[in-house]
Amino acid sequence: MSSGDPGAVRPPLVYTILLDYDGLADTLECLSSLRALDYPRNVVVVVDNGARRSCIPEVAARFPQARTMRLERNAGFMGGCNAGMRVALREGADYVWLLNNDTTVEPGALSALVGEAERDARCGIAGSKIFFHDRPSILQHAGAGLDMRDGRFFHIGYGVRDEGQFDEVREVYYVTGCSLLARAATIREIGLMDEDYVFYFDDMDWCVRARRRGWRVKYVPGSVVYHKVSAVTKGATDPSYVYYYSRNYLLFFGKHYPRLFPRALLSWWPRDFVLRFIRERRYDYLAAACRGLGSMMLAASRQALGRGFRTAVDG
Repeated sequence: MSSGDPGAVRPPLVYTILLDYDGLADTLECLSSLRALDYPRNVVVVVDNGARRSCIPEVAARFPQARTMRLERNAGFMGGCNAGMRVALREGADYVWLLNNDTTVEPGALSALVGEAERDARCGIAGSKIFFHDRPSILQHAGAGLDMRDGRFFHIGYGVRDEGQFDEVREVYYVTGCSLLARAATIREIGLMDEDYVFYFDDMDWCVRARRRGWRVKYVPGSVVYHKVSAVTKGATDPSYVYYYSRNYLLFFGKHYPRLFPRALLSWWPRDFVLRFIRERRYDYLAAACRGLGSMMLAASRQALGRGFRTAVDG
């Protein structure tokens, strides 16, 4: 059916949210790849997340079709994404595609995500097949899971050469926010991302909330994305990563699996990584981990004391 046919069904409207914080070169490269997408109804919104050097003048000059918005302060990953999503929902988007600015995408990446969501009316969130940008045959993400035995989160296929072994669409525990398509109806039902996390675990939290409302979370291998890992935090080589991962690890379990909170406190991340930092004499990392874990332990203690106080008063 041609696009000129008055009876043609218009494809769903997608808003792609791209967050920039002093990553102009990455953002421009990502926008260049988005320009080649084969999906016809996609509005790209670049959110300047309070960057010291705004990307907006360069983006506007080189990609005039992209929308831009500037936040006066760094609102964190969730805050920046939420700002973009509010615009998308207000303007009638059917889907929102959260995409890291340090990625490039294959032309069919968005069409594959929308196509799967349209085939399955209960698919609330869909994620891509993600490769390392500098090693384009090595997988970084083919969906993700949680091992309840030791509280370990894992990316399926991480570090494995792609030989077609992860080429089937399937339901997963969660998909990474590096490339995540969310149905507008799902967002309206479960709410925006939880800004308490700031960085990390936000995508897991969102997927758990969706699944508990009966939405499916799917990995879609036809959507191919290449990721430079974390250009903002430099991955696990930055103390800020250690702080937020430690803090949010316990925040996630306290929120969704409170009975497992004591196990989480003694599980692989606090145990193995703290011991590793001691062995390697990385006291900056150790201090960051202790601050992160300590902040959540203090919050949990206050919550427990509050419950005990309320019980005593009510009794």
